[in-house]
Amino acid sequence: QRKEHEAKVMGLKKGDQVITAGGIVGEVVHIAASMKDGQSVNSLSDHVTIKSGESKLIVTRSRIASVGGSEASA
Repeated sequence: QRKEHEAKVMGLKKGDQVITAGGIVGEVVHIAASMKDGQSVNSLSDHVTIKSGESKLIVTRSRIASVGGSEASA
């Protein structure tokens, strides 16, 4: 289950619905990937900008508890 969840979090894209570990429900609007040797590298420490209501929040990818599906829409 952990590997499945990590794969979902690493596969985030703009427009995905997420729930953070703190319970905030939002939509991904931007993903700031880490740079290594001039190339973009996805990691769990990447910052993800989500929109929740009228606010935009920046969270680390590792703090996303749920991605898409019925869990995020609840």
